[in-house]
Amino acid sequence: MEIAGAPYRALLGSEEWVAAELGGAGDPAGGVRRWGDRTRGGGRLRSLVALLPAPGAGGGPCVMGMTFEDSVRPESAEAVARLRGGAEVLMLTGDGGASAGAAARAVGIPPGNVRAGMTPEGKLRAVERLRAEDPRARVLMVGDGVNDAPALAAADVGVAVAPTADAAVAAAADVVCVGGDAVARLPALLAMARRAQALVRQNVALAALSIALASAPTLLGQLPLWAAVLLHEGATVLVALNSLRALRAPRLPVPGVPGPRPAAGGAAGSDAALPEGAPSPVGSAA
Repeated sequence: MEIAGAPYRALLGSEEWVAAELGGAGDPAGGVRRWGDRTRGGGRLRSLVALLPAPGAGGGPCVMGMTFEDSVRPESAEAVARLRGGAEVLMLTGDGGASAGAAARAVGIPPGNVRAGMTPEGKLRAVERLRAEDPRARVLMVGDGVNDAPALAAADVGVAVAPTADAAVAAAADVVCVGGDAVARLPALLAMARRAQALVRQNVALAALSIALASAPTLLGQLPLWAAVLLHEGATVLVALNSLRALRAPRLPVPGVPGPRPAAGGAAGSDAALPEGAPSPVGSAA
């Protein structure tokens, strides 16, 4: 490339590689290493851009350092705290250990529950291992990218969270939460699932009780047929009225959000099909 008519060679890479390309010694390489010492740690990703003049051209190299750091939404810590109130939360991420540890500390995930440097295949094996360790437990996988699709499909319940719906991820997930506040919606999503499960059990109990109360006395001739029919139809009305409670949003406040709304799901009833027992939400960062 040329700058002001002079030929330059552009470099983009890590601190060690750029320092070596600068000759490994001298002021430019030493400046790169001093920059690396100042910016090392804290879970930040670092990269450098260097412009080297062509041999024989005048001037010296120009180096620019860049640091990148994941930003955590303010509501994420409270969402994780609510999830940990009823389940074990793990982080599966392809990021390095320092970056993953910083993000986990920001949202309150214990260091022992962080799995860093994982490939898509590694995330898949981790989910399968969790399911195999305790067949009674249920694994809920939360992912935000195509790399999470295999693990989302392998979990008991896969939840895709993203600003926009991606076809590949949506196809692998059972539930898709779309929007900038998708992570904050997870506790409300689980609350709706548990309440839907409770309503189903209540309705089954009401129906079974009405049948038991009407069948035996009617067969023994102690209850007229019209009364048995009335009892059965009355129980049907009670079941329908009880089911209407599912339309009410759960009372679960989310910081900065007026009120929870149902998430758009890939399978409409999958969030309500969480079996009994504490699920193990597994969060993932690409």
